[in-house]
Amino acid sequence: LLLHLLYLKVAYFDTQFAEASSEWSVSTIRNIWALKDSCVVIPCTYNHPPSAEKGNKKIMWHKDFNQYIYHQTLNKVLEEFKGRTSLIGDPENQNCSLQIDPVAPDDKGPFHFRIEIDKLDKYSFMNDEVTININDTAQSPTLSLSGDTKAGTGVSASCLIYHTCPAHSPNITWSHSSTAITVRSQQMERGQWKLTSELKFTLTVDDHGKNLTCKVQYKGRQPLENSVTLNVTYAPVKVMVNYNHSVVKEGNSIVLTCSSHSNPPAHRFQWYKINIAQTDLLSEGDNNIYTENNMTRKSRAFYCIAENLVGQS
Repeated sequence: LLLHLLYLKVAYFDTQFAEASSEWSVSTIRNIWALKDSCVVIPCTYNHPPSAEKGNKKIMWHKDFNQYIYHQTLNKVLEEFKGRTSLIGDPENQNCSLQIDPVAPDDKGPFHFRIEIDKLDKYSFMNDEVTININDTAQSPTLSLSGDTKAGTGVSASCLIYHTCPAHSPNITWSHSSTAITVRSQQMERGQWKLTSELKFTLTVDDHGKNLTCKVQYKGRQPLENSVTLNVTYAPVKVMVNYNHSVVKEGNSIVLTCSSHSNPPAHRFQWYKINIAQTDLLSEGDNNIYTENNMTRKSRAFYCIAENLVGQS
């Protein structure tokens, strides 16, 4: 009796009939990560003997002997997995992918795929076990910026995350008001999906120094974010001339200061005096201060031109 029971156990975990085991194969993943309270999809495809093509196929996933985490007959499923496991693949197309939703802390496995084909064979793939590494902390998004950073040019920002839950794909939002947003989801290897949100917008002077932020919202969790500070280059704007006297008298000297806003800062200045008959270039160089030593009635106005690596104004 003992020998007979031992044979039955070995048969369950290998093959129970005379079909050659080389005709049975499964392609799945050994290790996969998942986020607690999210979902995970275990990718799985299988091959069977040609004689099984027309047979009725029953797909199962189990832990140990008779400990089913997924079974077509619900009362055979372990209590802690009831209502949380489902096949998302079509067994007739040899797809045995399993979804667990939501993921619980003890869903670590190892798990095994099993197939039963009526009036033919039954097979458990004990050498192809799946282990789930469960994370309690979600991943923050990766944020990158491409393109010229000059004001008036278009740039593209990309916010990227990897996840294992296509049924409840994370949601990505942006702090910028642009509506030129493209979202792409791509299935990767090892049971992961790559979700990318691309934002396109035109840089302005007012964007300089502001944070561009992307937020990702996972199911049932607080949002996570990543930010980059925009470094916008632009030619001098708001160029102004200030002087050190409220009242200017003929014959007095006056000190003029040229101020502007730019990135990078202005490094070159040109000073001009507008007379009654003409405009004269007074100085040119890196000094934003000019002193006029002898004011006359002919001096109608002064102005400056500020210049940086981007342009002048």
